[in-house]
Amino acid sequence: YYRKERPLVRLRDVLKFVMEMVAERDESAGGVLTGLRCFLRTACQAALVFVVAVSVCSCGGGGRMQEAEAYRADSLAFVLSQLYGLDQGVRMLGLRGEEVAAIRRADSLTFGQFLAFVSEYGFPTAELVGEDNFSRECVCMLGYVVMLHNPHRLLEPETFRLLCGEVRAGRLNPEVFGWALDRYFVTYEGYSLFNSPYRAVRALQGVPRSRRAESDSLHAAIGLPLLPDSVFVE
Repeated sequence: YYRKERPLVRLRDVLKFVMEMVAERDESAGGVLTGLRCFLRTACQAALVFVVAVSVCSCGGGGRMQEAEAYRADSLAFVLSQLYGLDQGVRMLGLRGEEVAAIRRADSLTFGQFLAFVSEYGFPTAELVGEDNFSRECVCMLGYVVMLHNPHRLLEPETFRLLCGEVRAGRLNPEVFGWALDRYFVTYEGYSLFNSPYRAVRALQGVPRSRRAESDSLHAAIGLPLLPDSVFVE
């Protein structure tokens, strides 16, 4: 069903990314092949394990309507697992200069594909993909991982409106959204607006009082209660 309707992630897209990544790496052939094997093995692991699990769990009987609904849920969950595999697999390349560039490109690709998914189907939930599928890390964790790996893009107007809509619809936890936003402020701006655990990255104490209006505005926008006065510092 899913692949026939509107495939978001095709094998050729992943292969194109991998080939471009390999072409740009200035290393020996052995080093490239070793890194490529490592990447592909990890990137495919989540999707392949997911397919096997779904195949085993889908052997039971049921009416045609139930089978169609289950197949649709499995197809959507499989797409999410592919994206999770790409996000996690590329990180096996390492953290040197060229590898970091590859990770950033993969994160950008994953982020765009995930937003396309959310635009059409909503933020992933157990209701959308089924309880069993949603219990798997490669499905339920994708949304949060994608946001945390792309915090600098969460405040893009279209993205912010889309995700705020998902909060209002009850599909995205506003506190988790706030933490992802705070990762941007802590990492790129040097201060916290949500008093999230990410403050520890820079040993920040509370939220700057001079940023209170900005903090209040964002909290209200994503449906979170305003921070108490006690967390604001001079």
